Amino acid sequence: MSPEETNDTATNGAAPSADSSDSSHGTIVDLSHNRVLTTADLGASKPVPKPPQPKAQPVKFPTVVACEHTIDPRHFPTQANCQDCWDAFFEYNTGALASVHQLLLTGGTQAVVAIHGKKFTKYFGIYLKQQLLKMHQQAHTEPTAYEHGATGLEVPSLAQIGERS
Repeated sequence: MSPEETNDTATNGAAPSADSSDSSHGTIVDLSHNRVLTTADLGASKPVPKPPQPKAQPVKFPTVVACEHTIDPRHFPTQANCQDCWDAFFEYNTGALASVHQLLLTGGTQAVVAIHGKKFTKYFGIYLKQQLLKMHQQAHTEPTAYEHGATGLEVPSLAQIGERS
């Protein structure tokens, strides 16, 4: 062993390694290959730059044509006294409409008021009444098959029977 190695062993208590580091200058000396590496180039892969994230766009809610209010279909209308907004809300949420109708049939209006509130129940009743009136009016205004001259019983003529055979 050289006198320098014995001095290093005496001061550190360990044998010197092949790589030594000089932390004051930010360089690493690789004695086995006689190279000097900077801390920026330690052989590690370079970081992959991330693409810039697009800025969040504001949510654009639909506008009710009749009253020109914007409506968030996920929540009750913000213009709580506007019948057109409530109609648009019920038209958009057909799945929720069916569950509220089922709740109304099973638990009555008290169950709907307990879950959704008085105002919701009021406007749901108005909407349901309008829809039932539309269905009733369409049923009475559409001509039936009998009014068109059909009797519901079709008897083939003798000429048609002769053509088939």
